[in-house]
Amino acid sequence: MRFVQVLLSAALLSASPTVASANTNEINFSGFARLVGGVMLSEDDALSTYDKDLKFNQHSLLGLQASYDLNPDLSVTAQVLGKTQSSNSGLEWLYLKYHLNDNWQIKLGKLHTPFFDYSDVINVGYAYPWVVLPTEIYDSFFFSSFTGGLAEYTSLLAEYNVSIQAYVGQVDETISVAGEEFDVDLDYFNGIAFQLSRGSFNARLSKTLGNYRVDDVGLNPVIDAFTEMGQQWPVFSSVSESLRVEGDVEFTQLSLSYERLNWYLKGEWIDISHEIDLLTELTGYYIIAGYQHNEFTYHLTFSERRGHYISNFPVLPTIGDPEADYLIGAYNQVSQDRPIFNSSTIILGSRWDYQPGLAFKLDLSFISGRPEIHLPTIEHTDFDRQATLLTGSVEWVF
Repeated sequence: MRFVQVLLSAALLSASPTVASANTNEINFSGFARLVGGVMLSEDDALSTYDKDLKFNQHSLLGLQASYDLNPDLSVTAQVLGKTQSSNSGLEWLYLKYHLNDNWQIKLGKLHTPFFDYSDVINVGYAYPWVVLPTEIYDSFFFSSFTGGLAEYTSLLAEYNVSIQAYVGQVDETISVAGEEFDVDLDYFNGIAFQLSRGSFNARLSKTLGNYRVDDVGLNPVIDAFTEMGQQWPVFSSVSESLRVEGDVEFTQLSLSYERLNWYLKGEWIDISHEIDLLTELTGYYIIAGYQHNEFTYHLTFSERRGHYISNFPVLPTIGDPEADYLIGAYNQVSQDRPIFNSSTIILGSRWDYQPGLAFKLDLSFISGRPEIHLPTIEHTDFDRQATLLTGSVEWVF
């Protein structure tokens, strides 16, 4: 999308100090920061993020955002993130926004991907009740941003507020999964999100479709060898194709919430289906109930995820060649030990809004099952499927 880069470059040049001084508009800056710490309270338990030693380097970050009105209808926005995991730092958003009228607006550039209810603020801890968003929903192979366009329609219909978003684009992004990084590519994907609110009630439904590809998951030597062996034994050709992470993916999301003056209820559900043999299909949800008293908020959350594979890998026989048999043995091990990512978590949480823009949070999480999603080829830290995690954070917006 070379035209997107050219268009945004022209917009940023027009927002230079020389032009800004000639107009009444100014560049508006805002930001957010979070300091997050966590420690495992249960003995001998560890995840890729936290263990028995107190850590602050997993979810802490700093974000800066700048926006400039080129004219009353056209603006440009950029957001930069600095994370303690420096490989995930850099430009998060860079887009033009055009207001067609009171109902329609169009965004073009590098945008957030509206998979989830909290996609817009996924890095802004001040905007949600937990220290860390429920992993059964928000821990996945999905990407946070894309390059393309988004059209949004908003309207007030009688007593209802309606919002519809349609988006299309492509992705070339590095994602982090259980401490490992992978390059994700989508040549084309599209989706739609529908949101309806009336008084204290809010509902959101979204659907996203795309062709998902990860070029290297650590199995390329096996894939190449099986492809060559498939010239003599056809079964190896079909197996080599099943080891590739490439195929159509369908993501569905639904959330419902009801909020009163001092209490609220909310739930979010997702379903991920695809045609990729190596990855699990997933269904997950959370339900949260919260109560607010003055500047303090207390909440209880239950979240759960269930996964399954769309097909079984066959066990391959050895062929008498030492090098080939070694690869066959590695494949058979992976095929028989593919993890199932079933998990559930109970979170007891509290929040203290010390002053506007500054909050302190503390969560105690009781984890069961296998909470971290990863590829079958990644070595992961084992624990006894029961863990207790304490996390706390300082959240700041400015």
